[in-house]
Amino acid sequence: MKKEDIIFYEYQRLKRQYLSIILIPVNLIFLYLTITQLWFGEQWGNYPKSDLPLVIDMPHNMNVPLILITIFFNLFTVNTLWINMTTIVDKIGIHIHVRLCPFFVKSKSYSWNNISKARIRKSLPICEFGVCGIRLGIKSVSYNMSGTNALQLVLRNNKRVVIGTQKKEELWEILQKFENQKKSKE
Repeated sequence: MKKEDIIFYEYQRLKRQYLSIILIPVNLIFLYLTITQLWFGEQWGNYPKSDLPLVIDMPHNMNVPLILITIFFNLFTVNTLWINMTTIVDKIGIHIHVRLCPFFVKSKSYSWNNISKARIRKSLPICEFGVCGIRLGIKSVSYNMSGTNALQLVLRNNKRVVIGTQKKEELWEILQKFENQKKSKE
C-alpha cells in the first residue's frame, strides 16, 4: 500500500493510563520480591517458601507461585502499554491492524466489494462486547480501543464488523464519497 493511496488514517492507543499507574508499581513489587528471594536468599512472609516452589508450584500446594504472578503481571502490563490499533481506508477497502503486544499483530482487510452497508454509530463496547480490544462473535467482530463512536460494516455474508473511531466526521465524509461513487457506477 502506497502512502499516496491512503485516504483515511487513524492511530489509536488504549486510553487507560490509570492501569499503567497501578500496574507498574505492582510489577516492581513482585519483581523485587522475586529477585530478593531467588538471587539474594531473603525470604518474605510469615510462612516463606523455598526457592523451588517459587518457580514450580507443587500440585498439592494451593498457593500461586510468586514467579508466575510476576510473569502474569509483567505480560499484562506490557500488553496494556503496547496495545494499539490502526485503521486505514484506501481505494481497495478498509484495513485494520491491531498490535496486542510487541510480537502479536492482527491484520484484517475488508474490500469495498465485500461491504454491503457502512455507517457511523454510537457504540458502547463494554455493554455490547464486554471489553475494549478485539472481540470475536458468531455474527460480529469488534475492534475498539476506547470511545463511543464506531464504524459499523455489514458484509455481504451478513457478518457485522464494528471498528472504533475517534474521527467520526472525517470517516463519515469518506464513506459518503465512496457511497456516491458506488451509486454512480450502478
